Amino acid sequence: MPLCRLCDCPDADTVLSQADWLAHADRCRDERARMAALVRETPALDFGDIVRCRGCGLLSVARVPDDAALGDFYRQYYANAGYARKTGRKIARATRRIRRLQRRAAGRSFLDVGCNLGFAVEAARRLGLEAEGIDVDDAALALAAETFPGARFQTMTVQAMAATGRRFATVYCSEVLEHVRDIRGFAAALAALVDDGGVLFLTTPDGGHWRVPKPLVRWAEIKPPEHLTWFAKPHLRRLFEAQGLTVGFGFNPKPGIKMLARRPLPQRP
Repeated sequence: MPLCRLCDCPDADTVLSQADWLAHADRCRDERARMAALVRETPALDFGDIVRCRGCGLLSVARVPDDAALGDFYRQYYANAGYARKTGRKIARATRRIRRLQRRAAGRSFLDVGCNLGFAVEAARRLGLEAEGIDVDDAALALAAETFPGARFQTMTVQAMAATGRRFATVYCSEVLEHVRDIRGFAAALAALVDDGGVLFLTTPDGGHWRVPKPLVRWAEIKPPEHLTWFAKPHLRRLFEAQGLTVGFGFNPKPGIKMLARRPLPQRP
């Protein structure tokens, strides 16, 4: 069994076998059926069951496919046109969120990490912020640039952006962390982008929520290999407090986490 990607514990319990998930996904009338077909067709996408770490309780796939396999999976699976049809609704939701964030952020620079089709970047730009977005998906960014020609987008990893030394008053990262292979490296780079007095807003499915269905196979967010990890709030607190951020969570009646973290201003001597 590989070490836990959060706490390095070597022990985990299987909570859902790959065979049981595949059998259930075959009967689903959503994207899970297509994902199951791709897993069957592609040995490199074998995720080796879904397990819970005995040390920290993190829920994750037992085997993380490599970058090449995941890249091929996304190219075969993803249909960004479906997201594009929801443009108005997604911009409206992002606008509401960003307005609230601006009451807490110490500045007007804004970065969306994993911006996909650019809805949050465009919402921030319309609110008068210095907004830009990064993603590793060239096809999504090409569509984003075509749809929102006034916004700024770059094909770049979060680690590459952090290496530039730039920092932002608001860092926005919605529904990305559950897809990531190196969760600690991603979290460190994401936190490094938050300026003093700045905020990080992050959302991800909540594996610790009381409304997660039982049995687990019925939860629609269990869709490997698109999702690799299902966090609970203590896991995010552990990840980001280790990077010097203060972490808080908003209430959500649905099984999704809304995290707001801040980098404190330096104390004056």
